[in-house]
Amino acid sequence: MERAEYETMARLEDEHWWFGGKRAVARSLLSGVLVRPPARTLDVGCGTGGTTAALSDRFGPALGCELNPYAVRQAAARIPGRVFRGRAESLPIRSGSIDLVTGLDVLYHREVDESRALSEWRRVLAPGGTLYISDSALPCLEGPHDRAVHARERYTARSLADRVRRAGFDVVKVTYWNFFLFPIAAAFRLGRRVGGQNPRSDLTGLPPVFVNRFLAFLLLAESSWLRRFRFPIGTSVALVARKPDRSEEWAG
Repeated sequence: MERAEYETMARLEDEHWWFGGKRAVARSLLSGVLVRPPARTLDVGCGTGGTTAALSDRFGPALGCELNPYAVRQAAARIPGRVFRGRAESLPIRSGSIDLVTGLDVLYHREVDESRALSEWRRVLAPGGTLYISDSALPCLEGPHDRAVHARERYTARSLADRVRRAGFDVVKVTYWNFFLFPIAAAFRLGRRVGGQNPRSDLTGLPPVFVNRFLAFLLLAESSWLRRFRFPIGTSVALVARKPDRSEEWAG
């Protein structure tokens, strides 16, 4: 992404409903499948560090990996000693040493080699380790925002699950999220696309306080329901998968 997008992230990620909701969904889905807290967590594409910090608060100290130099500096100031610069496809991490790998809005970037990244995440995960992915959903929602953040594509639940399985993972759960706001988001995105606007992020500033709190409440409610249910549609898709343990691989 462009530096301006990271600057916006650094400015908004602690207060904006979108970032808070995305982290709430991750916490909820992971809490529903993790048998015990992961000993080592790696947040790939950690941006300016908000998600890495949230994962650390919930599951214990997490490492953050980020390619953009500005974002690395911002994240390192937030979580000193636990952020390093690196690519999603080539991690300076020992094989089988990580219990949880997260990638939030990472795979869909055109700068990321999806197949190599998934293979690398599988390499660093311990047998039985957990993978969590959240990314943009539904090609019909493609628009100026996607071009602004260098998106290669938007996934369907099936397409994301199929690619993760091909990389050697067992998919535990895949679901859309941001379900309640989907009609509004779809109308907004369609309007911007028809209008032929230049690339521009949807995230430019904080909405009014009441609006921000209400939208945050909706996503928090969604996140609690996602432990038991799957949503049939949404602006984003989340997936939880596991790397088979050695006994399962031998049995196969």
